[in-house]
Amino acid sequence: MQYATPISTSDTSYSDPPAPGASPAWTHSSWSSRSETTPIHVPMQMQQIQMQSTHMAMHIQHIQQTMLQQTLANDSWKGKEALLEALLNTIVDCDDRWLGLVIEIVRTSPSPEAAMAAIQSIPLSMNTEHTV
Repeated sequence: MQYATPISTSDTSYSDPPAPGASPAWTHSSWSSRSETTPIHVPMQMQQIQMQSTHMAMHIQHIQQTMLQQTLANDSWKGKEALLEALLNTIVDCDDRWLGLVIEIVRTSPSPEAAMAAIQSIPLSMNTEHTV
């Protein structure tokens, strides 16, 4: 029976196992060959993660800037806190089935008055249970 030699970069031959009490760290040299291992490229993976993180942060910042610009550009909502409060209460009290519609009306309306008029024009039958 043949046994592996201690790890070596130049010797690929086999020899007897170490004597009892000797170091058990012996193996065939090709088992420890660097060519058989798959290197882990941590710096490259970290760079990719950082690039993705940076891209996501830039995307979020762009969205926030766009929303801020849209808010500042729509002066028709300024100084109408009471009407905005009424719209907020309407949204909070809205039936879950119609919440999306009400929010869309508020988001797309050019003014709080237009939003409130559109919401009030929703037929009452939409807010009640339909029976067959």
